[in-house]
Amino acid sequence: MTDPDPPTTVPSQAAIARTRALVVLDGAALGDRLVVRAHDGAGARDALGELTGRTAETVTIATRRGPVTVLRSDVVAAKPVPPPPAAPGTPTASRRGRAGRLTGRSTPSRRAADGTPGPRT
Repeated sequence: MTDPDPPTTVPSQAAIARTRALVVLDGAALGDRLVVRAHDGAGARDALGELTGRTAETVTIATRRGPVTVLRSDVVAAKPVPPPPAAPGTPTASRRGRAGRLTGRSTPSRRAADGTPGPRT
């Protein structure tokens, strides 16, 4: 008797992740911030930055250390990421009140040499 339903091949988790990564790369617009993981010799490397170029064979990510070109055939995973955090000392949107002015104290409190609070400004 023959089996009416031949066994189907189930894709591996790696194959599923790679397929999803390529969908992300194909759907991303130039300038979108992404992280891309790719095979690199015996290991893998990550490129985090803005998508600046895309061909049928490669994607280019502008990282803090310069542009990184990754072969699409080496891609293991990719996903969009939020913008980088604000630099220290830069006001964030959550600290801004009406009309874009900072709310709360914008300078650290002053302390006298003996550690007691200084005059309020």
